[in-house]
Amino acid sequence: MRSSGVRRINNAVRRLDWALVENSLSPPDGSDGNPYELCAASRDDWHRYVQSEQQELKSRSMAWWDDRVFIVELPGSLHENLVVGVRKAISDATGTGRTHLVCHGAKYIRGRARLAGDIMDLIGDLEPDEACGPDFCLPGAVLPQGLTWSSFHTLKVEIGVSKLGRSSGQRRLSTLNEKADAWRQCRGVECVLCIHISPGMRVRQYRLFSIVDEQFEHPDLQPAPIVNGTVVQFDPWRLLGIPPGAALPVGFNDPVQFDLFAVVNRIIQQEQMDLALLQAAAPAVPAAPAAPAARGRGRGRGRGRGRGRGRGRAPAPAPAPAPAGEPPRRRQRRD
Repeated sequence: MRSSGVRRINNAVRRLDWALVENSLSPPDGSDGNPYELCAASRDDWHRYVQSEQQELKSRSMAWWDDRVFIVELPGSLHENLVVGVRKAISDATGTGRTHLVCHGAKYIRGRARLAGDIMDLIGDLEPDEACGPDFCLPGAVLPQGLTWSSFHTLKVEIGVSKLGRSSGQRRLSTLNEKADAWRQCRGVECVLCIHISPGMRVRQYRLFSIVDEQFEHPDLQPAPIVNGTVVQFDPWRLLGIPPGAALPVGFNDPVQFDLFAVVNRIIQQEQMDLALLQAAAPAVPAAPAAPAARGRGRGRGRGRGRGRGRGRAPAPAPAPAPAGEPPRRRQRRD
């Protein structure tokens, strides 16, 4: 049945122990995590799941390879807020909002046959965190052959908080790198913005890949730290898919740029504040009752010479034995 694969993946998600998933992706000791294997699935099963509206867990948080589905990202507020923040920053940076550059969200690629088999084996159906492209009625925009306007994306955005890839020997393949490498082979894509924030929010890095003729312009581009003053810039002609030097829409900025540090730092501050509020609201764990003191010789009430009640008082003399035939004399109480 066509829906059996989708149902099997959803059932596997419903049975999850999320504590185990979190420990796998983000170990408490701060070491590198590993993808969490969810279940077996064919490529067609995964393809149908990506297209399905009935997803127990968003497919963007998972990856498929070797006929298995893995969870590579914990769904959480940090990741989603970063996606929203970057999307808004890009739209604001254009100068005309979404009038000329349209954000399509996490739109998967149709027509998988256009990609090399090994790339599809690695990625499955591609879904970005955000995809932007020219509006369908933008004068001068050139639509690549074989694409529709809704699938013409000049900019792909990938944001990873705990996204991990599979291990290859001693080398770990990053999901962000894998996706960027796949996006460069897709028609129409001009640049890929990758942002990585570690689960503890201490590591903050980005890379802005430029793509020319489906190849990275700088294939050895290394991650750069996101620090105060980090600004990302885009070529407006490439974003809009119009020939270099052609007239830009009125009000559209050249260059398109925004302060990446300001966007990321504000969201991280909010996340840290939320965590502090949750910790403060958590009920205090009651302290365990103290164990009773062990009783030993020479301790406690009235035990041992010179200790306890009546300390320092000489012991009372024993009463004299009563004469034979007389009842024992009672000891008189002293007032």
